[in-house]
Amino acid sequence: NNKVIVAVLDSGVRYSHQDLSANMWRNPGEVAGDGIDNDSNGWIDDVYGIDAYGTEDWNDRDNDAKKDTNIFENGYTDSNGNGVWDVDADPMDTDGHGTHCAGLIGAVGNNGIGSAGVAWTGVEIMALRFIDGTGSLSDEVLCMDYARLRGAKVINASFGQDGGTSQTEIDAITRLNTSGVILVAAAGNGGTDGVGDNNNGSAPFYPASYTNGNIIAVGATDRNDNKAGFSNYGATAVDLFAPGDNIYSTRTGTDSSYSSGSGTSFAAPIVSGALALQIAEYTNETTVAQRVARMVSTNAVDVIPALSGLCVTGGRLNLAKLLPAADANNLPQALAWHRPDLSETLINSPMRTPTSIALSNTVTIFSGI
Repeated sequence: NNKVIVAVLDSGVRYSHQDLSANMWRNPGEVAGDGIDNDSNGWIDDVYGIDAYGTEDWNDRDNDAKKDTNIFENGYTDSNGNGVWDVDADPMDTDGHGTHCAGLIGAVGNNGIGSAGVAWTGVEIMALRFIDGTGSLSDEVLCMDYARLRGAKVINASFGQDGGTSQTEIDAITRLNTSGVILVAAAGNGGTDGVGDNNNGSAPFYPASYTNGNIIAVGATDRNDNKAGFSNYGATAVDLFAPGDNIYSTRTGTDSSYSSGSGTSFAAPIVSGALALQIAEYTNETTVAQRVARMVSTNAVDVIPALSGLCVTGGRLNLAKLLPAADANNLPQALAWHRPDLSETLINSPMRTPTSIALSNTVTIFSGI
């Protein structure tokens, strides 16, 4: 199996989705549904990944009053009766953000339905849930460590926050680097989030703005190859751009739901998928430095005047340049501009009859870590 494992560090993934299930990573050491930690990694039934959301909160609670029962009112269990809730390993997405990212990375192609991800022929998607609008740093780091210990080579990070740095987060990303894992991070949506200056060089957005050598920071372009109005930028703080305006992909809700959305959140997974293809193709390039150098170069982008001075490469990702011609000619039509407006379309039937639902904030990127 030479497929590249890409971890989606987000709100989870709807792993049962018709366009995702075949490309989901499956833990080879775990037996689904038996309630046993088969591989003794501290997680019960972590078949597709883990749900770390709230683990810090659970472990800090006073459980003395809860030792009389194994099932608490919120549905969590205490299987060994020690008064501490079991960690929920099910990374099912109830928000939709992570599922949208996962589809852009690796939705199944050539199946006559829905959409195709950038790396649909050579990827396994690991689902890591640590956030639901907001999340904790400790849960984020827990997921990062889980991914690196289980073979992920790429982690998609479509989240972040403005403000101060975290040494804990930096150390976790350094561990990723040591293990050969690249973090593809959304540059942020400062143009519409009310924070102010969206130049990451002067107003950093983390984790995209850390200087770790295994981070690739991604901004978003619109359909005209201009910087999307919401996208952060930075001559040395953002590495490259990718399409991020009205991007169509899988969605949660049902196993046949799709939608369009905008944000650097959806530009980053396009690069994550491209990076997975790159790793699978250039097998002689085995180090993080080699892989980052190829992606963050004019070998991977179309240099565009409108992006000059806005990112390191001055360009927008071009898969046909990144991959050999023979492979590039067979790339899926994965990135379709779905609608000119900023509405979301959910498709809940094989007939694809759309229902438009207005978004309260189309370009939201998760924050508050």
